[in-house]
Amino acid sequence: MQNVNAWPVTGKIDDSFIGIKIKNNRIDFYYPETYDISQQGNLSSFREDVLSILRTINIAKTLTADKAKVETNLADSNAFALLSYLWIINDYLSNGIYINREKVFKNNQRGRINWKRTLRNQPIISNGNVIYNNIVVETRNNMDNLMVDIHKYCVKKSIEFIGWLFNLNSTRIETKPFNETIQKVYIAALRQEIDKTFDDYKKLRLNHMLKVIKGLDGNNNENEFVYGVDSYYYIFERMVDSIFGNQKDLKAFNPKANWYLVEDSFKEHPSSELRPDSILIKGDIAYIMDSKYYRYGFTKEFNDLPETSSIQKQITYGDYLKRNNKANVKDIRNAFILPYNMNKNSFGTNELIHYIGYSKAEWKDNKENNHESIYAFLVDTKHIITHWNNNHHEDEINELIDKIESAIKEKEN
Repeated sequence: MQNVNAWPVTGKIDDSFIGIKIKNNRIDFYYPETYDISQQGNLSSFREDVLSILRTINIAKTLTADKAKVETNLADSNAFALLSYLWIINDYLSNGIYINREKVFKNNQRGRINWKRTLRNQPIISNGNVIYNNIVVETRNNMDNLMVDIHKYCVKKSIEFIGWLFNLNSTRIETKPFNETIQKVYIAALRQEIDKTFDDYKKLRLNHMLKVIKGLDGNNNENEFVYGVDSYYYIFERMVDSIFGNQKDLKAFNPKANWYLVEDSFKEHPSSELRPDSILIKGDIAYIMDSKYYRYGFTKEFNDLPETSSIQKQITYGDYLKRNNKANVKDIRNAFILPYNMNKNSFGTNELIHYIGYSKAEWKDNKENNHESIYAFLVDTKHIITHWNNNHHEDEINELIDKIESAIKEKEN
């Protein structure tokens, strides 16, 4: 394995890049400071940590905010081909170099007779003899050799870019010269194969191969590679919503305002909408959550807690939902979700979800409306990153709800 320098990232504007940078055979990996990274001596665990974090970078391609976009010194297609590099390597380790196992059947051609398909045809009876005049034979696709060449090239380049995670070396994989003309041939051949195959796994492999080939440029400096984001805030927000939120269409929860201008005869003009990060409805209670990728879970500094403007937004979300109760809930709760390391922290706990306190506005009495107090929780960053894409999160949801309800009872007493 190549030497990998792992650096925790603070999340500050001038020190917030998360991802990998490779230059002159030096590999720097940047990860969230509250992520419990495995020691590099444990290759398997360290590799899983790196892969888990890199996979979350892919969330950024669904976002529009500039600071959440993927940063790369290569083409955008190459940046997003990173997951295809990983897929190609995993497939190569499991199945080896490409072999087309999809058979092609033709009538009355030279080749190996497929008797099962031939016998399905209507035979001719002549002088007591059964004659099949439509012989079905198995043939191989004429493109097989070209597909092998393309696959070898994809495997070799994938290993050169990211093979250090698997302790792989590509020197023994021989490939043909690559240039812009060959690239066009490869792309056309892959697209042709994708269009005519009915094998789902083969189609998946071909699509990953296509992403790799489309992202490659023979003029790129192979010693330089950057893949990551300058801000992890939006990715963290999406992961938290994937785990704790169960309302995917949030339009009904967005507070709105309008403008009425004199020069336009006071016609209504919609202003921008506020949008909550996550909504969880359990029974007849709505939980409004705001994900804050702040440093309090690492620093324990008061200045790293959510500010008054964030507190006001949460109260506004609650006010709007109470006034326009389209969800038919009886009560509303508010919560901040911040990252921390459950195994290494200064809070003296190893809880997956740790309650740290609540905030409230001085201009609200907080007596009748539970949503006017916002309860804050630290959630383990590693758990968020490694579990956000799972299908079931009932345990995490129930734990958070129990802690919110316990915090409300504790505050009331």
